[in-house]
Amino acid sequence: MSKNAATANTTSVNWSGYAVETNIASPQANAFTDVQATWIVPSLSPSASSNQNAYSSTWIGLDGDSSKTVEQIGIEQDYIKGVAVYYAWYEMYPKSVVKLDLVIQAGDTISAEVKYLGNNTYQLSLEDVTSGHSSTIQVQSSKPIRSSAEWIEEGTGRVADFNTVTFTNAHATAILPTGTITGSISDSAWQTEEITLVSKSGGVIAAPTPLSNDGSSFSINFANSNQVATLTASDGSHSANVALLGQFIASSFVTHGHAATPVSDQPATQQQPLLAQSHV
Repeated sequence: MSKNAATANTTSVNWSGYAVETNIASPQANAFTDVQATWIVPSLSPSASSNQNAYSSTWIGLDGDSSKTVEQIGIEQDYIKGVAVYYAWYEMYPKSVVKLDLVIQAGDTISAEVKYLGNNTYQLSLEDVTSGHSSTIQVQSSKPIRSSAEWIEEGTGRVADFNTVTFTNAHATAILPTGTITGSISDSAWQTEEITLVSKSGGVIAAPTPLSNDGSSFSINFANSNQVATLTASDGSHSANVALLGQFIASSFVTHGHAATPVSDQPATQQQPLLAQSHV
């Protein structure tokens, strides 16, 4: 197994990306104090809406993977009445989203950070590096337990075709029994969860790529971007979906009875299994 391989692969009906916890089975509370990353605002494809509204958002945050709050900041990219709409926002979930007074366009480079300052105070910062404009907010809340950090593409309802979004410079900071650690997503100080966005019927909507060699970068591909294929394997009684990242053609697969087996010279790291576990 690669040192950057995820500890767990899960599915979600609204998230795709990566999350980290000190221990996925028993995450430490009051651990993570900072999360940050850079990404480029994706350009939406009109075909995603099919004359209906469609939604997606790119964000980083603390909590939410194993807790009931999320301290998050990011960019919304939606198709509303046939028009692409972009805006910046933050949210101290379960409180409502708050829009930021920033003009956001597709192709802008975004740098964001969520930082715990102590005394129940959180600082959420977002900079549009392209325009040079930024926004920083401090919010107080005693509810978060800071048990995880996330880098996420989210879709609720009809998901807008965001094509591909790439996170870079993705790091987190946690206070652990061994000291304060700042590291990439794949740092050995914590465990990593790879999350694939699926429909309620289990079809793949968006899937993350493997992490970069240093663990600080990855992409998330919308299923219709021709970067994600779905293979359904069955023995007649049971079936499973597998998200395949990369370029595949029908001749890359052969069947054995009820099962389908990929036969390809693509690197094995491009095949990401979807397990039965669902993300909340």
